[in-house]
Amino acid sequence: MTIKDFKKNWADEISADGIKRVGYDEAEARQKGFVEVDVSKDARRPVQRGMETLLVNAAVMDVQYKPRNPVWLVVVDLPEAVREETRVS
Repeated sequence: MTIKDFKKNWADEISADGIKRVGYDEAEARQKGFVEVDVSKDARRPVQRGMETLLVNAAVMDVQYKPRNPVWLVVVDLPEAVREETRVS
């Protein structure tokens, strides 16, 4: 599947199962070298914790196994790691 196929088939559609598929600007992706999707709490459209699930299928290879699709950079909020003390007896 090429970028053109992706945009034609999936860009900014909500399918019958209620899944929103997000497209991207092909020219911007070529210039930057990647597609950026920001779903952090500071984003214009953050993912709503406990209400939504983010699934990214970002294959770089097309169906002929050629690296034609852009790399995806997904900005997400992750919980801070908690360091546990280890006691030696």
